[in-house]
This record gives sequence, C-alpha cells and structure tokens, in this order.
Amino acid sequence: MILGAVSDPSGGVIPKATVTLENKALSVRRTATTDAAGSYSFTALPPGSYEVKATAGGFAVMTRSVHESDVPALAARFNSEYAGKRDAQGALIAPIPALPAKYRLGDAMWSLDLRLTKTLAIRERYRISGVAEVFNLFNIANLGGFSGDLYNAKFGQPTSRMNNVFGTGGPRAFQLALRFGF
Repeated sequence: MILGAVSDPSGGVIPKATVTLENKALSVRRTATTDAAGSYSFTALPPGSYEVKATAGGFAVMTRSVHESDVPALAARFNSEYAGKRDAQGALIAPIPALPAKYRLGDAMWSLDLRLTKTLAIRERYRISGVAEVFNLFNIANLGGFSGDLYNAKFGQPTSRMNNVFGTGGPRAFQLALRFGF
C-alpha cells in the first residue's frame, strides 16, 4: 500500500489533485484523485519501486520515487511518527518490526535460452535437421512471491520459483530433436 497527502509549500491541503503511481519494470500504472483532506492511497500493489507524481491546477508537478533502499528510513520514520498512537478508528498503531538483514522487493526474471540447428542435405530430395536447445543456460534461480507486507516475518523473502515450463525461467533443461524432410 502507498498512501500520502498532497499539500502546497505552506502546508495547505490540495483536494482534487491527480496522483499517478507508476512502476515501469512491472508495467503498473494507476491514478487517483485526492480527497477533501488532500489524501490518496493505492492498495493491492505488487512489491517494487514506484514513482509518484502529483499534479494540480496552478501548482508545479511534484514527483517522488520510492525505491527499495528507502524502506529502512521510511520504516523508522513511521515508527517515530505514528507507532504507539491511535488511528482514526481509535485502534493502536503497531510499530513496524525490525527488517531482515537481507531483503528484496522482487527480482527481474533472467534466463538465457540457446538453440542450435544443423541441416544436412542427402541427395537433392532429402534433408535431416538436428536441433539442440537449452533453456536457462546459466541455471539462474528466478525467485518470486516476495512479500511486501512490512508486518510479515517473511518480508522481502522469496516464497516461490518461476514455472518449470521451458522458456519461463525455470531450472536448466535440454531438448534434442531430429527431423527428416523429403
């Protein structure tokens, strides 16, 4: 979830501002309009780095990027400003627990597939073609299912691997074929 408020330099709220959230790596783009208090929120987002852009008539465009490296400072700021206080419904706001020493918000899928083909002519009418293919040549472990929930003990840890289907980042696989043409 990403939430925030749009305000002018003097701290006055800006209602009806257009807020755009974008993650180019994941092809995610969402738009929201601020409410009367200048607030906006985006829910059910996949983990990743996002750019937030706010526009309103008569004001300069504001752009802010949120990256993986910003998480510890944002968590500390949240804990110092909001943890231990009450929310709008009167519930106590829990502090964000300590982050794991190593975490990721998602890795890009990387796989190198290779195909070699050799065709031999036998007389003028017949051909034999041999094909050798290898999928995920370097056997890169393409992990996924990273939790973006800061309150979850599995925050930033992978929970799954990519598919085992050829060409989708699964484990290394070889395939051989022989074709006879006439």
